[in-house]
Amino acid sequence: MFSLNQILSLAIPLIITIASLQLSKKRLQNQAETIKNQAQSNADSILKEAQDFVENNKQDIAQIQQASLDTQNATEARIKLRENSLQKRLVKLDKVSEKLSENQSVIATLNSNLQAETENILSELSKKSGINAFHAKQEVQDELELEFKNYLEKENAVFIKTQKTQATKKALLILKQTMQRFTGSSSVDKGSKFIKFNSKRAFELLCGKDDENLKYISEKMNVDIERTDEKNTLRVSAFVIWYQETVKLALKRLIACSKVTPEVMDKQLDLATREFEQHLIRLGKKVADILELNNRHPELLQILGRLKYRTSYGQNVLKHSFEVAFMSQIIASQIGANPREAFLGGFFHDVGKALDQVEEGSHDIIGAEFLRKHEFPFAVYHPAESHHYAIQPETVEAEIVIIADKLSASRQGARTESAEMYLQRVQGLERIAKETQGVQKAYALSAGREIRSFVDSNNILDDQMQEIAEKMASQISDEIIFPGKIKVNLIRTIQNYHFANKK
Repeated sequence: MFSLNQILSLAIPLIITIASLQLSKKRLQNQAETIKNQAQSNADSILKEAQDFVENNKQDIAQIQQASLDTQNATEARIKLRENSLQKRLVKLDKVSEKLSENQSVIATLNSNLQAETENILSELSKKSGINAFHAKQEVQDELELEFKNYLEKENAVFIKTQKTQATKKALLILKQTMQRFTGSSSVDKGSKFIKFNSKRAFELLCGKDDENLKYISEKMNVDIERTDEKNTLRVSAFVIWYQETVKLALKRLIACSKVTPEVMDKQLDLATREFEQHLIRLGKKVADILELNNRHPELLQILGRLKYRTSYGQNVLKHSFEVAFMSQIIASQIGANPREAFLGGFFHDVGKALDQVEEGSHDIIGAEFLRKHEFPFAVYHPAESHHYAIQPETVEAEIVIIADKLSASRQGARTESAEMYLQRVQGLERIAKETQGVQKAYALSAGREIRSFVDSNNILDDQMQEIAEKMASQISDEIIFPGKIKVNLIRTIQNYHFANKK
């Protein structure tokens, strides 16, 4: 059994706890009642505000509703008006359709009557003229075709004449612009053929007894080597210029040798040949860089280098090739052709000249075969084989290359001529002038660029001078080969004199 104290010790905390819970419950109920009252108060306030807002805006809402109703009524009225208008138009359209059908019926009847009347008239005409309608129609058609053909021929003749005149002016303008825009240096290249040595002893050792060493090298390399009047100087010349350059290089090597024998000369010639071939390849690489070529085959590069050591009428072929390439590119860009194809075709047109001195055949055909061998396209090798008309040109670019080639070759100073050719030209000018009727004296001036003639003033009148000058110019063009142009200058003088006698 528990004692009273134990019961009290257990009951008192329990009673305290229950009392605390009762107090907490009471406090929570009070708080809940307070929150409820506040919420009710807020709700009443919000409701009152909403009622006040509705009351205040009731008039505005009524106005909006009335405006909307008015708009709706107006729209319905417009729709009804349009429906009435459309109905009237449909009725009118039906009447127009009926009228159109009637008109079509009348037109069909008129056409039928017209066809019948036409057939009757043609029948009567055929009976009276003896020609049926088909033949009459054919005659009229033939007459019209003939008249139209004659008209077209006349118009075409006028058009062609006009186009030729304009084409000539345009062509001259393009050629002038091409020559003006090209600013390259002269293509004439006069390489030195002389080698001077400093040591007389080494020079004599190089030449050998009775110049036997020079003769050995000359025979082996197919060149001419001879002494000159200048001290310790040799002149080297050859038909193939790269042979000439190789021998010059070998002679510079041999002058440094202490002993010159056939074996030593053969060795130095071989070394000079290989060294010069490498030089040609290096030069060919520079050319290929300018041309932007992907093909870098050693044989191609060597041939490109050879062009620098090949001349034609005094023109350096490499410089001439670049001239033709750039001129071709300029012309092609002005007439709508392919500038790149014209450029490459122009450069490679004379590539055969690097081969024709050691291979048989004309340079145009040899060059085209070489380009085909190295897989160049038709646009590049065709100008090479056609620029001298070995075959007919088939592309515009090939024709352009022919024009550019002539421009490069014929421009003044592009080519040199020998003293013999110059003398023949001067003598020919003076001969033609002196053989012309009425000319008393004639002189070729300005290095053969002018022929100055004095006519007999007693037999030749002023109005005859133009005709004589034109005749001389025409004869000079026909009989004499010359670059550029020659001035024909006629002079007629009148001298009057009288003697004063002493009276």
